[in-house]
Formats: sequence, C-alpha cells, structure tokens
Amino acid sequence: MSIGKRFGRILQLGCFVILTGCGMLSMTQEVSSPPPRQESAPTVSSIFQTAPTATPTIVPTRAPTIVIPTVRPTTLPTGVISETEDTLPAVTPTATTVMTPTQTPTPFPDSDVQIEIANQSGVSGYEIGIFGTQFGRTRGSVTILGAEAEVDEWTDTFIRAIVPDVEDGSGELLVITDAGETGYAPFIVYSIDPQFLTPPDSLYKNVLAGKPAYLQNLEESYCNKQPGNRSTKPEEFLTDYQCGFNGIVNSGAATFTADSDLDEAAIIAIDTGDILDGGYIFQFYTNGDWYPRLDEESFHDSSPRDYEVQVSADSTDGIDGEWQTVFRVQNNQRSTRTHRFDVSGDNGYTWMRFYVTDGITDHSKEEGRDFAVREIRLFEVTGDGGGHPYSFGLYGDSLTTVAFEFMGDDGFAGQLKALRGTDDDILTTIFGVIGKNSEGVLDLDRDDSDIYDALSLDENQARLRYWGIALGTNDSLGSAETITQTGTALADYGARIDGVVRILIELERAPILARMPDTDESQDAFSSLATKAHILREIDLINARYRLIPGPDFYTPFRRNIETENSTWYADDGLHHTDAGKLLLNYLWAEALARVLPTE
Repeated sequence: MSIGKRFGRILQLGCFVILTGCGMLSMTQEVSSPPPRQESAPTVSSIFQTAPTATPTIVPTRAPTIVIPTVRPTTLPTGVISETEDTLPAVTPTATTVMTPTQTPTPFPDSDVQIEIANQSGVSGYEIGIFGTQFGRTRGSVTILGAEAEVDEWTDTFIRAIVPDVEDGSGELLVITDAGETGYAPFIVYSIDPQFLTPPDSLYKNVLAGKPAYLQNLEESYCNKQPGNRSTKPEEFLTDYQCGFNGIVNSGAATFTADSDLDEAAIIAIDTGDILDGGYIFQFYTNGDWYPRLDEESFHDSSPRDYEVQVSADSTDGIDGEWQTVFRVQNNQRSTRTHRFDVSGDNGYTWMRFYVTDGITDHSKEEGRDFAVREIRLFEVTGDGGGHPYSFGLYGDSLTTVAFEFMGDDGFAGQLKALRGTDDDILTTIFGVIGKNSEGVLDLDRDDSDIYDALSLDENQARLRYWGIALGTNDSLGSAETITQTGTALADYGARIDGVVRILIELERAPILARMPDTDESQDAFSSLATKAHILREIDLINARYRLIPGPDFYTPFRRNIETENSTWYADDGLHHTDAGKLLLNYLWAEALARVLPTE
C-alpha cells in the first residue's frame, strides 16, 4: 500500500504549537483557533519534495555491553496498594535467534549513486524508505538479497519500496538506476518470531464505554472534543474516549473537588447495566506523562492521590445504596494507573464508582487538593486470563507524552478500531517521559520513570502484551563524534535498547521498536544526519536480531514532510510536532499493531 494511501486518512488539524521540554528544552506554547475539520486531507505523497544531497560518512560501530541491573525490591503495607503494587522478579535475559550481517557489501567506487539513509532490515511485505542522491528521474529498480522489490515511488533522492518475498538472510540492498549506475547498502531480511504473533488468550472489553457518568463534587470544567474543539460535558466524555487536548493548561480534563479538610469525596459512578462477575481491569487516564508527581510544583496539573474503586448492587444514582470497596490506593503519584480486581456475580453488583478522597495539590489553586482525570475505563477480562492479554504499553519521550492526548476517532484507539474493522478496545497505557533517552531507561535510581517502574506497576495487573519503545530522538541530539565514545548516549544506545528488549522478551512481552522521526538540522543543537543514521541502524539491527514485529517507521514520512517548503507536521522548533504530526504518530502506531493483531 502506498504512503499516500496509508496516510490519506490523517487529518491536517493543527494550528497551535506545543513545545514540551526535551533534554535542555523549556516548555512554551502558542495557541490559536484551529481550522475547520477537512473532509479529506492531502495525501503525504502530494506534498513531498526532493531530499537534500548531503551524504555524511556513517561509522559502523558496535556499542559496548550494558549490565542489566535487577529490579528494585518493594515492600507493601498490609491491606493497602502502594505506589508500586508488585515486585518484579529479577531478570536474566536470554536472547532468541540472533541475526547479524554476515556479508560486507561490495562497493561501487565508480558510481555516483549514493544511499544516504535506508532501512537496514525488514520483513517481506513491509515498506522501506531509501534516501540518497543520483537515483535519476526515470524509475530504475531495487533488489534486496538478489530479489527485485516492488517500487511504489521513485525520485532522484528518494525511493519507497516493499521488501520482496525472499528467504531470511543478510546481504545487499541495491539501487540500480535507469542508466545502469548502482548504489548499495547492507540489508537483513527476517521473519517475525512466532512467539510475538501468538494470539492473545485474554480479551479486554470496556464495559463502561459510552455509558453516562454520575458525578458528585464536580467543579466547573469541560472537555474540548477533538477535532474542532467542541465543548463536551464530563458526564459524556469520561467513558467515551472523546476528551482531546487543545494546548490550554487543564482545559482538556475534568477537575473534581477532593478536599480532605471538607471530608468530601469526588465520585464518578457508572451503572454498567450488567452484573459484574469475574476479573476486571480498572484504569483512569489523565495524560501521557509517566513522571511521578514528586511535589506540588512539579507539573501543571494533578492526579488522584488516595482513591478507592467501589461496587454496589442497590444504588440508584451512584451515591445512595451500599457500597463495597474492591481495592484502595494511597499516595499515588502517577497520572495514569491500571488495577486488576475480581468480583463474584453472586453479589449482584451492577454499579462501579471511582471514589477519590485526596488529590495531589494543584499549585494553581490556593486551597484544596484537586485532581484532573480525562477518562475512566473498566475492562472485563475474558478468556483464561493468561499471559498474553490484548493490550499495549507505549514507553517513549516527550513526543509520546504529548502526541497521545488525542482521543476519539482520530486518536490511537479510534484509528486502531478503524484499521481492524472492529469496535473492540485494546487496553492502552502511555508511559511518556519527557527528555528521556536510553541512558535513563535501565537506571533504577534515577527518577522513578525507568522501564522497571513501568513494568512493576503493570506486573500482575494488565500484564500489557505489546510494548512499544519510541526512544532515540534525545540520544541523537549529541555530536557525531560521540558515536564511538563509550559511555555516551549515542555510543551506548544500541546496547541499552537491546537490554530493554531482552527484559521484555524474558517477561513474555512483545517489544515493538519505532524508528525515530526526522528532525530539522537547521535548528541549533539538533541532531545531524550522522547521529540519526546511527540510531536508525541500531533499531534496524535489533529488530533483525530478535526478529521483532516491525514498528512504525516515523523517519521516512517525517523527513519527507520536513523537506517541504512549509512543513505541516513540525512545530517551530523543528523537533516537536503540530497536531497533524501528533495524529500521524497515533495512526502509524495503530497501523503497526493492526498488521499483527487478530480481528476477533
């Protein structure tokens, strides 16, 4: 399928800019009125222009081995779920079948054709992007491991091709121009490891979807429903994935009173309409930020601190009747949490409510302990409840943090439903860590936001099956000289991400790596072609080494877009994205999952 066809559904909505800190960057924002929703957006291919002709020298290096530490131990108080519910077992990673290049491509010294950046691994049937120079205006051919690839697009500086059906192995990707000139790059073709394609044995159905919420102690607030910034009442958006981010602090989430001095609780109650019976996953979602709220000044919005989930068989309005607490959490510091509990159908419970007695102080308020929440979800677990549930966790940097504020039909969940042709939701948790690079992902003591924290909170709860890893942009911000300097983020990137992949595989998760998006090199202190090529190479080699499900290729479409005269997917800093770019991130992740998830 062509890029134009794949991306044609992406709406070009954005006109305000969110600049969220990445590394040394500060947070700024610009807001303006969005344009009306377009019925049909221009395809990506229609706005592409030619690529620059610079050809950097890429030094092939191997990163040193990184020691994978064991997981932080946790002691739990009796009867109370703490910030970290479960102790994750220590991991001794063992790799699956390893594939590495076994052949050095033969150079063509007399050829003017140069491949600048191209995928270095792939699965038959998947698209790849090839950037370079002197490909010619007339279409030539591409061969991968000796087999001719289908070419969907050909310009003098860019080729889009599909990996042909060939046996697994390593060899050469050859670009042969119409004039007979040849350029080359190393390439590995691999088949996805069957363990990552095992159908889930547990399905999650959101039993609250679309049902009205009954509210108590709700402050005046509203949600901007995307697209179009249409105001939506909280009782309508809280169970319907409709509250979208619009760039104004706290305007995208409902705010509830939870002031312990008044002995009042904030209540969100829902009549499920059916008797609750069996295992359930409760989740509240505020935003995509995974950093803990360590103090009241640390973030601009706040989260529930102390709360319970309760059930009732005889309530009529979510307030009256008798209520049974199924679990209680104290001193939560996260903006999104997921919990599992079990109830017996013999009790006849049909109501569920989120009962919040305290929130992390919002520093914009003089009094009270308010909190913000955008969605609440209750997933019914069907199947045998084993180790392969229908669920997705996404661990990434600021691009992940801010991109997945979009809900509704154009967000990740809506796009995934459309691509799969089903109304089923996939339970999703966003672990966005602003400014994160690979250095902090395996660090137990750095800032309580490493992969172990994410896995510890997930273990024995949702047990998220598919784990997307979207890191590399911050690592690439270093100078090209650090690619070979042991101990730098660039030099160690491959080994660190390899360690994350091994941990996830050991814990029976399916890792999916995203190829980092392009950045505008004209901006000061941003990454160069050499550093980005190094990151992309490491991702491609890890994919082949463990035969992973191919993740979304952000680099190819974002580079094509950034080369346009007026890039529609980038904010003014050349690194972060407009609304249209964020929606593209959502779509590409949905597409990557839709290719491997069963439809039923």
